[in-house]
Amino acid sequence: MSLPGHTFTPLFSHVLPTDSSKVVVGLKVRYEGGAVTPTHHHGEAFVVGTVLSGTIRSVVHQPGAKEAEEEKILSTNDTWSELPGALHAVSANNSQTEPAEFMAVFVAPSEQSEFVVFNCEMCKVAKDAAGQAK
Repeated sequence: MSLPGHTFTPLFSHVLPTDSSKVVVGLKVRYEGGAVTPTHHHGEAFVVGTVLSGTIRSVVHQPGAKEAEEEKILSTNDTWSELPGALHAVSANNSQTEPAEFMAVFVAPSEQSEFVVFNCEMCKVAKDAAGQAK
């Protein structure tokens, strides 16, 4: 996956020893100053995020909630969670100049292969085009 101003680093992937139908996956994300991730979700994964450095702006709309949560500014060591099917409406570096990093840990069905699924129309068109090119 490639987005301007973003660096994604896979950290680990393990099948849960007590439930082989689930996998736990770790991903480190680095935002350059001003980086914004388009609206996305994480499939059927439960997600826990921890800010490693800098500050992150975040708005999550949990499934079943009438409205999205209020925008949060998360700093180093702050955490958040997302239920399976949650919409991550805002995920961005709060600084226009300084980088920020966070780690996301996903607990998902073993067959899930995509952990960041974009909802934007352009993303869907690009994904469809890539699928047709195969």
